[in-house]
Parts: sequence; C-alpha cells; structure tokens
Amino acid sequence: MERDVQKLNDIVVVRLPVNRLEVSIAQDFKNEILKLIEKGHKKIVLDMENVRFIDSSGLGCMVSCLKSVGGDGDLKIANPSDSVQKLLKITKLNRIFNIYSSTQQAIEEFGQ
Repeated sequence: MERDVQKLNDIVVVRLPVNRLEVSIAQDFKNEILKLIEKGHKKIVLDMENVRFIDSSGLGCMVSCLKSVGGDGDLKIANPSDSVQKLLKITKLNRIFNIYSSTQQAIEEFGQ
C-alpha cells in the first residue's frame, strides 16, 4: 500500500491515500506502521481524510498498531470522515483512540 509519510521532529504523519481500509490492504498497512514503530517512531498521526470505509481487518490492524506503540507514545486519528467517526463510535474504539478533526490538532496534542 502506498502511503504519504511526513516527519515533523519526532512525530510522523501518515496519510492514507485509499478510501477503504479493508482486508485486501490491512496487513500491508499494519506492516508499514510497524516498520515506523520499529524505527523508533512512537508519535504517529493517521490522517484518514480519504478513508470512507473500514472493515474489521482494518480496525484490528489499527488497534494492533496502537498497542505496538506502547505507553511511551500514541497513535492519533485525524480527519476521520463522518462514516469513520460513526464506526469508531459504534465499535467504542473512540474510547481508546484519540481522535481529532484536523492533523494540526493531533500534532499540537503531542506538544509540538
């Protein structure tokens, strides 16, 4: 899966270029995020502006990546569409992910 990665000091912003985070790309997505984490990036913002649909595989990968960041970092969600926001609320994942209406807000919450 191609993705757009921007590094801002110790924060990495990952823009998902796809409109569906589903089984066909979920594992690639997870592997890409895990590579960033293995390189020491613990402050990650997922810009989900383009994403309109997430299936259970996509949700599972997001949760797995959040766990992999550990307690000394965070994986924040930025720019979720209305449909993604509803899904996160229905699945109660809005309780474990920090969700922001803009990438800038998410970055600022990291203290930048």
